[in-house]
Amino acid sequence: MNESILITGANAGLGKEAARQLALKRETKKVILFCRNQAKAEAAKKDLEAQTGKRIFEIVIGDVSDINSVRNAVEKIKEPIDAAILNAGGMVGKTAENMTRSGMNLLAATNI
Repeated sequence: MNESILITGANAGLGKEAARQLALKRETKKVILFCRNQAKAEAAKKDLEAQTGKRIFEIVIGDVSDINSVRNAVEKIKEPIDAAILNAGGMVGKTAENMTRSGMNLLAATNI
């Protein structure tokens, strides 16, 4: 049973919808919204609470394209997670050639 679920990119789109639907399942006790932007995460949390009537959402801020950001974010999670939905991603656009600090293509780092 998946009582605690982490969702990357949970402030919009498919990630937010997954958070909403999972919150409506009786067995779900916690949904962690793993997002890059605090303000967008807080807005999503407020909206999800209004839509579901549940106060089970927690925010963890991190950037999946930056391994150190992910490590720092994961250290803040003190309880076990039963499932992770790795939804965060990006599309080719004006930033297709950007690189992370570690030298990886930003698009690939975000999607992988």
